[in-house]
Amino acid sequence: MSSLVDTISLTLIILIILFKGFVIDYKIEIIPTITALLFEDNKPESVFTYNVKDVNKSEVEFLNLGQLQLSLYESSALANNQAASDGVLILFDTNGNNDVDSNDAPDIPNLDENFSINNNGVLLSIESRAAPLDQEELQLEVNTYRNTNYTIVAEGMSMQNAIAVLNDNYTNTSTEIPQTGIVNYDYSVDSEVSQSVASNRFKIIFNVETLSVLTTVLDNMKLYPNPSDLGRFYINIPLSIDTINIVVYNVQGIELYSKHGIEGGRKVTVIPNDSVRSGMYFVKLESQGKSIVKKLIVN
Repeated sequence: MSSLVDTISLTLIILIILFKGFVIDYKIEIIPTITALLFEDNKPESVFTYNVKDVNKSEVEFLNLGQLQLSLYESSALANNQAASDGVLILFDTNGNNDVDSNDAPDIPNLDENFSINNNGVLLSIESRAAPLDQEELQLEVNTYRNTNYTIVAEGMSMQNAIAVLNDNYTNTSTEIPQTGIVNYDYSVDSEVSQSVASNRFKIIFNVETLSVLTTVLDNMKLYPNPSDLGRFYINIPLSIDTINIVVYNVQGIELYSKHGIEGGRKVTVIPNDSVRSGMYFVKLESQGKSIVKKLIVN
């Protein structure tokens, strides 16, 4: 048993180092003890399995309920496409629980800014949790500020039936994190104001609700081809949509294309401007106050 624990601990440390360096790309592998924990497609209906070398139970099945990834940047670093200072990853599944256990990864402190999840005093970089409850709170921890202006980049990945809201206790500002998509929250700190640099300044509050029919329709709309070789892609607008707005923007949030008031029942050709290069982009679909953000990959 001690060798199993040692192996898990070692592989978790390697995983944390990779995560803090942002080398991972939504695929996590803990080996050799856990052979596969795959989130490549982020499909909510997929059943994932991982194998643990235990004589009593060799395979566990669970349903992925979504993920949240939050990255802390110095605002100037984000504007210049530089690396994040730190980040956290939160996984939700039907087999998860909110206690600290071997499925969670402890935080390894940085010399500079530290960003972590605070689970009853235990700081984590990666946490596996149960499905969120309505008004459930998840405390975040940020410390060791070296600068003044920061940005939290919050990404939701196939979050199921729950809206995550990033709450700034100092400014009393709430920012909704898309269920699938990215939102940036800019803030500043002042070393002379204790509340602005408080380690518990941020938390996530969950609102659990039944998805509307319109939100489901938007979620089912597909971009094709995706990946795209030239940045051009197509969308079939269902007849059930009255009108829809389409906006394409890059990872810095710069708008590259927008078209509003498109009627349902049409096939739309989207051609962003000439500044599109290889990389990841985001397509926002909005109709009647509901919106969803999809990823577009350009080769």
